[in-house]
Amino acid sequence: QLSAGTGKEQAENVFQLLIDWGIADSVVAICCDTIASNTGHLNGVCVLLEQHLEKDMLYLMCRHHIFELVLSCVFEEKFGITSGPNIPLFKKFQEYWSKLNTSNYNSGIKDSNICMALSHTKNYVFSFCRLFERRTIS
Repeated sequence: QLSAGTGKEQAENVFQLLIDWGIADSVVAICCDTIASNTGHLNGVCVLLEQHLEKDMLYLMCRHHIFELVLSCVFEEKFGITSGPNIPLFKKFQEYWSKLNTSNYNSGIKDSNICMALSHTKNYVFSFCRLFERRTIS
């Protein structure tokens, strides 16, 4: 139980748990969402935990939040900066939603063309992770 939700206290508690469980030397990555209290470059949990562990960590940020950041940049580039929730494109989509056949939805990752287009990136990411793991273990 944390008495405060500061990055410092969270990092100290996570570090202590890693010590208690005997796995502090084995940890090579941190998985979390992209909220500033986790990722802040001075007082974020990730940075402080790296300092406690005395090694660089691989950051595995929540895909939802990463995609949210990427899509917001794409959206702003295409439609400009918005200042409220009433975006005309989304309003049209909302009005049309009841006409869509949502039972026939398939994830794009199951599409062979998308899998083929992403295979190089997938292999690159796997290779990077293996290299990072070898670098941190040795």
